[in-house]
Amino acid sequence: MDKAGLGDRQRGFTLIEILAVLIIIGVVTALAVISVRSLGGRSDQGQAATRLAGLIELASENARMENRQYGLLVKSTHYQFVRFESQQWIPVADDPVLKGRDLPDGMTMSVTVQNPVHLPRPSTAGSAASAAAAASAGSNSGMGNTRKDDENLLQPQIAILSTGEMTPFTLRLTMPDHSTYVLRGDGNGQVHIEPPNAASAAAPTD
Repeated sequence: MDKAGLGDRQRGFTLIEILAVLIIIGVVTALAVISVRSLGGRSDQGQAATRLAGLIELASENARMENRQYGLLVKSTHYQFVRFESQQWIPVADDPVLKGRDLPDGMTMSVTVQNPVHLPRPSTAGSAASAAAAASAGSNSGMGNTRKDDENLLQPQIAILSTGEMTPFTLRLTMPDHSTYVLRGDGNGQVHIEPPNAASAAAPTD
């Protein structure tokens, strides 16, 4: 009986080890994708777009691996990844890969979301769902400004959940010549990039 119990524990640990290895492979693959996307002689603006797409996918991998909720805060010339901890969004400060970044000079960014994903309500005091609702408030304006009465209140427009879900979004990175890179998040942690020509062709006319 003891041997059988030991065998069960060994099989359990083996399964956990396999899952851990698969998760590590996923993270390493995401980092490799970020590096590859940044190569190929693209402009600084093109590299910024592909880097952001890779970072969003990496944040999605981290959310699943760590079983924590992440978010992306978008401003006109800057973006920042945040985590939901202690009933509030806080900047990701312990990961140099997901640190906040400024866009190249002359480049601006806007975001719109479709069917915002809300965080589940926690059992303790304070509401993660309310924080997520605040994160999606004003999303159609295309800006991620914090409230003027509380500049420390971070409100990410894009939620990146531990379940693998992600707020469906459209990010537009506009160049000084008005050409635009478009990043589209499909809600499942995947980000698709449309280069300026494709984005212009797909853009609706007024």
